Formats: sequence, structure tokens, C-alpha cells
Amino acid sequence: MFKQLLNSSASKRDVRLTRTQYEQFKKEFTLIGLQGVNYADAFCRYFKIVDYTLSGLKKDTQKAENHIFKNYINKTSRNVIEYYD
Repeated sequence: MFKQLLNSSASKRDVRLTRTQYEQFKKEFTLIGLQGVNYADAFCRYFKIVDYTLSGLKKDTQKAENHIFKNYINKTSRNVIEYYD
């Protein structure tokens, strides 16, 4: 199963966010969080992404935030889809 996931021909969507976009999400998370949605899932839904690693960090908001910064905020690389509101 794991090898199938690695070898799948499904295209990856690489997302790059600005600090401003992330700060806007954090403000809106206050309302989303009141509905019982955890931080990691709220981030994925808000930016319409699928990140299984981030989804696994549901109970640890600090680790989820570290993962977000490492993988999405001010990321620089080629062939990256930028998220626009």
C-alpha cells in the first residue's frame, strides 16, 4: 500500500502562502475552532489542501504550526502554485 502511494501518478499540489495569509487564517480560526474543528484540519480546509502528515498532528497545535511554517509559509521553489483568495 505504501509503495502504491509513493508510485501513484496523482499530481501533487504544492502550496506557498505568505505570512499575511497565514495570519488571516489564524484570526478566522477563532470562529472555526468554536465549531469544534481542530487547528490542523481547519488549516487544510481553509486553504483546500490535503496533508496527511498535518492531519496526524490534530492534538498538538504547536507541532502543527511548526509543520505549517516549514512546509507552507514563505516557501520558495519552482513550479509552485500560489494560493490567492
